[in-house]
Amino acid sequence: MKAVTQFTKPEEARALPILLRHSAGTVLPNRTYVLDEEAVAELRKAGISFLTLSRL
Repeated sequence: MKAVTQFTKPEEARALPILLRHSAGTVLPNRTYVLDEEAVAELRKAGISFLTLSRL
């Protein structure tokens, strides 16, 4: 399952190392990403805040 997520500017900066490790995600405008569940789990584990816009 995929999740469409959106970050604030500071949280996106914190999330970038995790996002780069899970490069299968898609980058959209306005700090929005389509990520797999593994990436979402890693972001939560790291305490990074984000808004889940949709699940695909």
